[in-house]
Amino acid sequence: MKPRIQFALCLSIIISLMITLTPVHAITTDYLSEKIIQAKFSYIYVFQNKFDISSGGKATVEVYLLANGIDQAKIVANLQQYKNGAWQTIKTWSSIRNGASCGLSESRYVVSGYSYRMVSYGYAYIDGDIVESDSYVSDNIFY
Repeated sequence: MKPRIQFALCLSIIISLMITLTPVHAITTDYLSEKIIQAKFSYIYVFQNKFDISSGGKATVEVYLLANGIDQAKIVANLQQYKNGAWQTIKTWSSIRNGASCGLSESRYVVSGYSYRMVSYGYAYIDGDIVESDSYVSDNIFY
């Protein structure tokens, strides 16, 4: 084999190995004016979260989970208020669905003068067993 062909072949093998062995990191993008974190797990590949409080005090939580190869998905979203030096859950919503996806969108009016946040959890199930989970804590919003 000619040296030039050997060099090209070696170079293409090295580049191929570099591409396939490069680790995949979490991808952050923008959706619904809020952060979406897509973690690269074995099953869960989308776990989207949005938390907002309107000028009138309406707190809205939106959570969506999508996974591969599972038979059931579950989401739990907690609305928390910072009061007396600690975060206290004031409302919990949950949704469980057969299949590979699950979502929820809920609202509740909150009292002014406090900080609020959302803490959510996503679960992927196969045959009734949790095979993977993820969690999210939103930024604090003072209302």
